[in-house]
Amino acid sequence: MLGFAIPQGDTNPLAHRLIDRFGDLSGVLDAPIEILLTVPGIGEHSAVLLKAIPQVTGRYLSQVTGTQETASRVMDYYRILIPYFMGATQERLCALSLDGRSKPLGVDVLEEGETNLVKFSPRRVLAPILARNAVGVVLAHNHVGAYAYPSVADKAATKELEALFATVGVVLVDHLILSGEEVISFRESNLLGNL
Repeated sequence: MLGFAIPQGDTNPLAHRLIDRFGDLSGVLDAPIEILLTVPGIGEHSAVLLKAIPQVTGRYLSQVTGTQETASRVMDYYRILIPYFMGATQERLCALSLDGRSKPLGVDVLEEGETNLVKFSPRRVLAPILARNAVGVVLAHNHVGAYAYPSVADKAATKELEALFATVGVVLVDHLILSGEEVISFRESNLLGNL
């Protein structure tokens, strides 16, 4: 891939420097652009290309996995939502909208913020869900560099979102916290439905 951004010369030594610095390929692809730029031989084009790989891969996987079948289990939600978190270096809040038969209507990225800081705007959260005529919604957000354990702030925000959705007749089916391959379900942890 580096050969496309740096067409003149051998990029193999540079690839090895990157792996040595960041540990493995995922470490390289997840590194912030400003950190990548500190590696001798990496310019703006190379850094942007490396950052684009996880984003493009995530979109590709979301289309390949499709959203035609029904989704009713945590692993169904996880499989549909995980491509939207690939390569994320900041917290991101996404919503999987469902119809009355639990068929996925689509995924929307609702908010993105600094690491460990996704603040939501009720209007921005509701607009895409209402536009899809959703009956239910599964929220998901990631913890960057931390465990997928719900914080006090996560629990409070989830209760607030559950109440917000209820005002427009949408059921908060679940809220997932993702960290790497780890996933925690609010529904399975008995943290939903306590309004």
